[in-house]
Amino acid sequence: RPGAADLHTGETLPLPVLDGLRRLAAGHRTTWSAVLVAAVAAYTARVTGRREVCVGLASHGRHGSLRHVIGMTSNVLPLRLAVDPGTTVGELVRSVAAEMRGALRHRRFSREQLARELNLADGAARLTDLVVNVMGYDYDLDFGGSPATSRLLSIGPVDDVSLFVSERAEGTGPLIGFDTNPALYHPDDVRLHQQAVVGFLAALADADAGTPVRDLP
Repeated sequence: RPGAADLHTGETLPLPVLDGLRRLAAGHRTTWSAVLVAAVAAYTARVTGRREVCVGLASHGRHGSLRHVIGMTSNVLPLRLAVDPGTTVGELVRSVAAEMRGALRHRRFSREQLARELNLADGAARLTDLVVNVMGYDYDLDFGGSPATSRLLSIGPVDDVSLFVSERAEGTGPLIGFDTNPALYHPDDVRLHQQAVVGFLAALADADAGTPVRDLP
């Protein structure tokens, strides 16, 4: 089980990059979260040399009548994604968006239950290469006319790697970073990957939908 002192890094994603990713998403009638997952999948495939990766999508787990109930109900939905170097940006975004829609239809099926069904010896930790957690909360805090600022300190224990995006107040770029298991990663390596992912997102934001993934810098 990961220790309490998980490695936590973060930096602000520039607003022009966020706007570019949102335009790319709008062009394919999907959310910018799908574009983010596509970017993470492409980056993971590049650094591992693999053509298929499994990205975990964090889901809050409260739906329907449970939407306003306070409680620990989060789930991680595994997305098995094919990333061929010749795949275009547009093709990858559409493919990821379709996989996300399919996974969300089964979001009540917990990853622990799935791990048991698959007889995974190491449990749910073996299901995904990394987890993407997009936190779109309302951070405009006001207590009787006294504004407050929230700071994300940690998303909790992680088995391996979790990339988080914390959307903040309007007009401010989201916070993006990693929470990692310190038994598996060195802090310097985590920071380098964070910088590389932000750079990859910037390249994706400027790319044409017909650009092959292998041509992204």
